[in-house]
Amino acid sequence: MAESVPVCCPACRREHSFTPPTFPCACGAPLTLPVSRGCRPEVLEHRTWDESWVTVACPSCDRRDSWPAPELGCACGAVVRLPVTPAPELDPPELGRPGGSLAPGRSA
Repeated sequence: MAESVPVCCPACRREHSFTPPTFPCACGAPLTLPVSRGCRPEVLEHRTWDESWVTVACPSCDRRDSWPAPELGCACGAVVRLPVTPAPELDPPELGRPGGSLAPGRSA
């Protein structure tokens, strides 16, 4: 089970305990969203589709996928989005490195 994280509502300063959601990765391993501790959550005033998703890497297979951004509804009426530690960016494959070279006889 995921470990709960303390969250302070930026609108009213109430303290909450939030348990990050766990989703099944395509490899079958459970993936718990890595909510960043100590980062300031933001009050949602306007939702956009792109901002409602976060990219997280599976700790078992390192697959990077998009998951719903974690949110918390406060009793004051505010909806708070919690920051997540994002997946590291992948370096583009370079020629001459495994997986980055062209097949023999092929040109770009």
